[in-house]
Amino acid sequence: MPGKRLVKNGARGSQQSYMNKVKFDPYRYKLDDQKIPAAVISTMTSLCCRRCCDILQWKVDYGKYIPLERYRKCNCCHEKTVALSYHHICQKCAMETGRCAKCQKPPIVGVTTTDADNGKENEHEVNGLRKRKEESDDDDDDDDDDDECYNYDVDGEEYVAKDDAPSKYAFVDQEDSDEEFKPLRGLDIRQVKNKKVAAQRQQESDRVARLRERERRTVLRRAAQESMGDAEPEDSDEEI
Repeated sequence: MPGKRLVKNGARGSQQSYMNKVKFDPYRYKLDDQKIPAAVISTMTSLCCRRCCDILQWKVDYGKYIPLERYRKCNCCHEKTVALSYHHICQKCAMETGRCAKCQKPPIVGVTTTDADNGKENEHEVNGLRKRKEESDDDDDDDDDDDECYNYDVDGEEYVAKDDAPSKYAFVDQEDSDEEFKPLRGLDIRQVKNKKVAAQRQQESDRVARLRERERRTVLRRAAQESMGDAEPEDSDEEI
């Protein structure tokens, strides 16, 4: 597994000599039916921690994301309720337990992806590489590497992250004002909030529809009563 490459003195190598002017687009030459639907991209990080959100976004950016074709079994309730790729527990169990739907761990708030899970691993890798570099007689020019990048393995894929690059999912660490979602701090709750808002709108729409139906029936009943009231005096006049 490739890792950080250091020169013999322990100093970092020079930065890369070439950088793309245009961002890599893995779906540039693919047909519309071969691209990932926007609905899948918007829901793929639902109830995932910041680290898993970054991993899933990397898979999308580099064409590694594979949508789920059929429901898979949840590791908590053991029912086929998982509808999102790379998720191991369903949305219901993730909300009840407050754990990430992908890594199944409680979210660590305020810790970045690299510091949370890869600090010790990277330190061991650097020490091992330093020992190998001291034993080898390779040229220092072959050890130049990007000063900001590091590689580690994620789900069988090589994941390249930037130490200084701002995370797109930094908002998951912010505490929500809603009391219902405070236990889910550190998870992507956008889809859950959207579902709650949609349910509230549907309830409001149903309430307005019931009020309109009640008002319509009231108007019809009053009209019927008025017509019956107008007819009764005529009958009484004829009887007199």
